[in-house]
Amino acid sequence: MAQYYLSKQGLEMILNQLTKFEEHKDKLIDNYVEEFLIQRIDLKSLFDTYIFHLDQLIQNMKVEAQPVSRLPFAIIGSEVELLNLTSNASEKFTITVPYQNTLAHNGASYLSPIGKALLLKKVEEQVDVKTPGGLLSFEIREIVFPSPSLSLADQKNFFSNNNSA
Repeated sequence: MAQYYLSKQGLEMILNQLTKFEEHKDKLIDNYVEEFLIQRIDLKSLFDTYIFHLDQLIQNMKVEAQPVSRLPFAIIGSEVELLNLTSNASEKFTITVPYQNTLAHNGASYLSPIGKALLLKKVEEQVDVKTPGGLLSFEIREIVFPSPSLSLADQKNFFSNNNSA
């Protein structure tokens, strides 16, 4: 993996995410998945993969003074700019945690179809999202972290909700 630069605050957010997922992934799974074994296995796999990628990212990070960083892939708290391949329209989504108010910043929970489709994807990668209205295809144009649309309080308290562990 190439070396990436991140603000001190961004690095703290990623370390916080990594710690919370490692310590509380079983509780998170219990909070968001019923007793369906396949869904539990899928979510555990998502969390394990996410933890692995965050760990690799941290190992290849250097801290810089810039408040916003470009990441090699989309993570929770990042803003992802997409090109809708059908309409050619540009859209931006912020990947959020499930309990966060997503309307304020065009958020998509990492458990939603769009959030799951974007998580850990790279710039220029094509993603297909199955929605109730049909299949949507996007190309990722840019990934910014932390999302400029998140308030400072949102950035600092991303995993502070009691439901998330």
